[in-house]
Amino acid sequence: MDELRKNEIYEARCEALTSEALGVFRIGGRAVFVRGALPGELWRVRIVKTGRTVVYGRGEELLEPSAERRESPCPAFGRCGGCACLHMSYEAELRFKLRKVNDALRRIGGLELEAEDIIGSDARYGYRNKAVFALGGSAEVPVSGFFRPRTHEVVGVEGCLLQNPRANALAAAVRDWMRARGVAPYDVNS
Repeated sequence: MDELRKNEIYEARCEALTSEALGVFRIGGRAVFVRGALPGELWRVRIVKTGRTVVYGRGEELLEPSAERRESPCPAFGRCGGCACLHMSYEAELRFKLRKVNDALRRIGGLELEAEDIIGSDARYGYRNKAVFALGGSAEVPVSGFFRPRTHEVVGVEGCLLQNPRANALAAAVRDWMRARGVAPYDVNS
């Protein structure tokens, strides 16, 4: 097994997705997890964190995209941690979710059940009925959105495509209320 070093770049093909939709690469005999990669894609991957049990990389350059790759309609996608599948076709997202359900049934539930299909929705956007918006910014310019993955940094999102429009309107009303009254959001770093 080759030792992977931080900041080194390797060319590799994504083999699969984790249950969190991270791309799985095999580099130097180790599994390397990369956000935003899709199975079958060839990437130049920079190693950003190596541990005894886990290695994370960052996709530096997409050399061969998957036929399932789509341009995300969300300007915050990739920075915001609110969703993980907006860069893939809806059909690929449904197949991913079916694998995720069946893996959970076997590995977590210990069941010999297998779902045969995932029923897609006519509404790909605006369907989420639970919203947990994080607040950031300042009293003068409050923002609501979601935490950047693996941080407490709030990525401001004016209107999340996946949330119910009423949840987006409520988040906007809270921001307006904070601004009007000079209420600063909680700062985890202070």
